[in-house]
Amino acid sequence: MLFLYFGGGSCHRKGRALVGWRQAGRVLGRAGALCSVRSLLMGDDWAAGYHSTAGRPVDSPTVDERHNSLRNQRRLPSEAGPNAHSWYYDEFRGDRDRALDDSYSQRKLADNADDDQARERLGNGGSDDMLSSFNGVDGIGGAAQQRRTRRRDWVENELQKRKQEFMVKKRLKVFGGTWNVNGRKPSTDVSEWLFSAAGRKSNVFDVYMIGIQETQALSGMNAVATDAEKGRMWKEHLERALSCPTQHVCIVARQMVGILLLVFVKSEHEAHLQDVMMTDAGTGFLNMGGNKGGVAARFTLYDMNISCVSCHLAAHEKNVDRRNQDVAEVIRRAVFTIPASSHRIDGESVNSIDPNTGARIMSIIEHDVVFWLGDLNYRISIPLDEVLDFIEKKEFDQLAKYDQLNIARRGGRVLQGFQEGPLQFAPTFKYDLFSPEYMLDEEGGLKRTPAWCDRILWRVRSDEDAIRKFGILNVDLISYNRADVYGSDHRPVSATFHLYFTAENRTKKNEIANEAHRLLDLQESSTRPIVRLSTHDVMLGNVEYQEPSRGKIMVENIGHVPVRLRPLWDDFPRWLDCECGDGRDEVDVLPGEEVPVTFVALVTSKNGVGELSKGSSDLSATVRLRLEGLGDQFVSLLGTFVKTCFGATLSDLACSVHPFRTRRKMELCSERSPSSISVPSEILLLGEAILNGSSTSGQAVLEESSLFFSAASFDAVRDIREYMDRREPLPKENEASAVGSALLELLRSLQRPILPRGVLIPEKPTSQTALEIVRSLAPLHRNVLVYVVGLACRHAEACQMTNADVERLAWELSFPLCGSEGAARDRLGSDRSGMEAKHPALIHVLLQAYREAHVPFSALFI
Repeated sequence: MLFLYFGGGSCHRKGRALVGWRQAGRVLGRAGALCSVRSLLMGDDWAAGYHSTAGRPVDSPTVDERHNSLRNQRRLPSEAGPNAHSWYYDEFRGDRDRALDDSYSQRKLADNADDDQARERLGNGGSDDMLSSFNGVDGIGGAAQQRRTRRRDWVENELQKRKQEFMVKKRLKVFGGTWNVNGRKPSTDVSEWLFSAAGRKSNVFDVYMIGIQETQALSGMNAVATDAEKGRMWKEHLERALSCPTQHVCIVARQMVGILLLVFVKSEHEAHLQDVMMTDAGTGFLNMGGNKGGVAARFTLYDMNISCVSCHLAAHEKNVDRRNQDVAEVIRRAVFTIPASSHRIDGESVNSIDPNTGARIMSIIEHDVVFWLGDLNYRISIPLDEVLDFIEKKEFDQLAKYDQLNIARRGGRVLQGFQEGPLQFAPTFKYDLFSPEYMLDEEGGLKRTPAWCDRILWRVRSDEDAIRKFGILNVDLISYNRADVYGSDHRPVSATFHLYFTAENRTKKNEIANEAHRLLDLQESSTRPIVRLSTHDVMLGNVEYQEPSRGKIMVENIGHVPVRLRPLWDDFPRWLDCECGDGRDEVDVLPGEEVPVTFVALVTSKNGVGELSKGSSDLSATVRLRLEGLGDQFVSLLGTFVKTCFGATLSDLACSVHPFRTRRKMELCSERSPSSISVPSEILLLGEAILNGSSTSGQAVLEESSLFFSAASFDAVRDIREYMDRREPLPKENEASAVGSALLELLRSLQRPILPRGVLIPEKPTSQTALEIVRSLAPLHRNVLVYVVGLACRHAEACQMTNADVERLAWELSFPLCGSEGAARDRLGSDRSGMEAKHPALIHVLLQAYREAHVPFSALFI
């Protein structure tokens, strides 16, 4: 009778795919009506040009975490949990931080004439005392890190003092426009709206921010589903009017149901544009439908962060509080995720930081300048006759006192910190579509009380950070008016601005920074570091599986200034690590000091043991050590890898003619086909020891309850592995937990698990479905699975296990079989609720079926 047991390697995902709930809704919507409705409610994305998404990087392990793992890799069984095979090594290398080369170490010294000019110019700034601290050991403070920090601080201070030399004043002409088009297609000429305040097309604006509402009729399904074609028609209509892309380029185009936001910039400014992002928030149907709410965008232009919103708020005179709430919801939910890796967005006051990724969550109002456009739907709270009287007399300033938005803003209930121009034009709603008259009802009266529904407001950041960043940041309103463009029951509104600010002249700033660096380079050139290595060749000796082999060199500083030493990790193969000094990634070597550099070779199932066992036994690498200010030193390392069956593929185990210890380089499998071997010899050796061997306690190994439930020492498992690598029968007497641990680790280390990840396992598998899953496996995988399950069943019968113990045994077997490290984790914790909980259920069903003879296992072998 053949039996089967399986172990799995730890499956560690370095990255994480994050899908926004809106995108997830679109994908899941294909499978269910509920998700489809959610997708419809939230609208569709289509963007031109610079639409960017915020990634979520995964942080690398810290230096301390990596070295703690290295120093504690040989843990005793008592240090781990009762079910953890604690002798397994963690992969200690992790993801390395790739430090950038120091810019000053790559800089060339200027010629003498330039040096004299730099010294004279910087010296006039009162910098002599600071410069003297860089000349000699005492000034450096005894540490290279301190020297680098002081150098950087001094250059930044010099730039701050000379800021006026590279800051230039700029003015941008900005157009803000909003129009509720009442669901109608674009057909009318919009030139009067877009160019009336700019002298027609002879003097266009630098930036156009345009909000369109009701691009589609908000009735039936159109009230919750986005018709992207309607928004695209309006976008193309405005592009033709603005002569895109000759004069302007569209950088933002986003639609949510009927709400559309478009941003155009002059082509000449495109090179200074970056970090364009878009978002939206629906506040309509069920407080999430896109028929009401806002679409927002943000971008950086000349280092100035600008955000803008196109919104459509709740209708009807009585819904003032709902409109206030809609504004608050848009501000709260329409946020931008700024990646932690982005260094281009600086100086903002951010709402929060994601603790997992370091990404900055930035709201609409946390920008230097904010423009708020849209059909805000606020009405006038006085009788119709009085409204018409004010309009007829053109006493708009008096009428504006009764405007609901003005009243709410004065009461501090909405859009605090925003400004609006004076309302010196007639209310923009509700008009007859193609005449200058307000719309009448069937009885001849006005259908709605006229109101200023369509508004444009702005907000300017004025805190200390903004003053320090720009010096000058002002927004001057030039005009605020409506245009008599027909075709809708609203009239379009426009506001034009002059935006004054200061921006850096990067070329001039770099010239000043280079002058400062050049003078500091001159101060340091007379005291260059001198370093000596004890050897450039390191012998690692025999390198065995999961056993670290170390080689050491000494780095001596025989100069007069400190030098920073660090490895260049790109040169290091996966199995090689390096410790500088007392275990750090980099170290400062002081004058007269000698620092050890230790190279650690550690081969595990995670870093290529299978490939190494196929090739030559020679283990070699040439790496570089970076000595800042001196260049790189090359170190050659040579060792002999002791080949092992651990970490191989199942096919390699089955078709290898010779034992792995004496295997020839790139041995071919043509002599034996994997399908001709029922179970690899290495697994059969362990099975023989389990079935017929005895333990050190005098009991049969098969009857030892500790076979799969107790952790064995590393040395005991290594002894078992020696016999397996030589394909020699194990001694008659072995430590039971060592045999079980060896089998678990062998299966766990396989490059491809016995149960592939693509196998579909039901939540509650039956004997029949378990049999079908087993039969669907490749022959060799099927044989090994049956053999391990059979071994486990024999063990359960010999120990007279209860059903609870059998279930626990299934958990121990399942994770190695599926290539996961879950066996070392809490079985009552997250694993039960995850996808991996299906594998223990499958193994449990197979164990039960085997014990109850429901499944003819003998028929499953090939």
